[in-house]
Amino acid sequence: MKELRKIKILFVSHNLELEGAPKSFFILAKGFKKKGFDVDVISLKPGPLKVKYNESGMNVIKIDSFRDKFLIDVVSKYDAIFVNTISAYSFIKELYFLNKKIIWIIRESELYEYKNKFLDLTDDLFDKVFKVVFVSNATRSLYENGKVHDNFKTIYNGFEIADYEKYKKSHEDVSVNIFLKDKIKKKYGFEIYTRIVSIIGTVCSRKGQLEFCQAIAVLRTMLPEKYFNNLRFLIIGAQDKEIPYVNKISEFIEENDLSRNIKLLKETSKIYDYYEMSDIFVCNSYIESFPRVVLEAMAFSLPIIATKIYGIPEQIRNKKEGLLINAGDVNALAEQMMLVLNDADMARTLGENANIRLKDDFSNEKTFSSYLKLLEDD
Repeated sequence: MKELRKIKILFVSHNLELEGAPKSFFILAKGFKKKGFDVDVISLKPGPLKVKYNESGMNVIKIDSFRDKFLIDVVSKYDAIFVNTISAYSFIKELYFLNKKIIWIIRESELYEYKNKFLDLTDDLFDKVFKVVFVSNATRSLYENGKVHDNFKTIYNGFEIADYEKYKKSHEDVSVNIFLKDKIKKKYGFEIYTRIVSIIGTVCSRKGQLEFCQAIAVLRTMLPEKYFNNLRFLIIGAQDKEIPYVNKISEFIEENDLSRNIKLLKETSKIYDYYEMSDIFVCNSYIESFPRVVLEAMAFSLPIIATKIYGIPEQIRNKKEGLLINAGDVNALAEQMMLVLNDADMARTLGENANIRLKDDFSNEKTFSSYLKLLEDD
């Protein structure tokens, strides 16, 4: 193979939206670009990340299908190819015969749903690529299904601590004697004494935002009215493509007279502001492999309440870096929110432990080094 820094790398993305999988893929591509690699990107769908790629010096090619014949000529120019998510399987199916060094990153834990949806997604595809990388051991075990695959590997998603520090520094204002959390709360119209619980991510049934609202309704019965009235619950990530589910949540909020407390907000590029103003973070998903939102909450030292599904227990350990509950358990979520709201010492300890674990085990540098080593392997 060529000298490592001189190889050309193609990143194949299913979309360029501000979602966990595309964002993690962009960060990996940016890491290779910063190290001096020649990096280009192709994507099936446009999105706001295109600007980020371009600003980082990477060319983005929009394609209509992974089955486009001209892709053979395009792909032939590259030495290594990173393919993002199982939904890009048709790229593998069409182009594996070129014998390129393909690293296929699998982020989905709903394998059987994809197999039922795409009948030509067959197990032999996983053996046709150089490496299949999973973002958690739990997800990897689903695909192994008791078999040994020599090309399977687990590499945890990393978090770019430097970007978090850059955000903090950009909001420093020594002339104003106010904590940043309070400053951001005031910026968005909240009183500084308001306690904020956030759930961040694409609003869809898989992520359990409706059950989050149901837990809030239960929590209201457990707290004095005056205390509950000073709580705000932010659901960030509503998209037009999920209108029926978003409407279902809106109807529940109205029917249960919770519009004062629960705010349903659209997807935003200012997501760090919402972590900064939050006092508690919730991940209430039914299916996740190694969610980026949990890493982001760890960066902001937030106490985390999350469902113990797939890779989440590999991110946070129960009662050490966060509190874990069974998916769909509305009462347990309400109880854990009340517990953290009423115990400031516990909240602080969980947040501090989560931040330490992020820096020790899930830094972007550690993740990038693992991928770099893959390229060095024959």
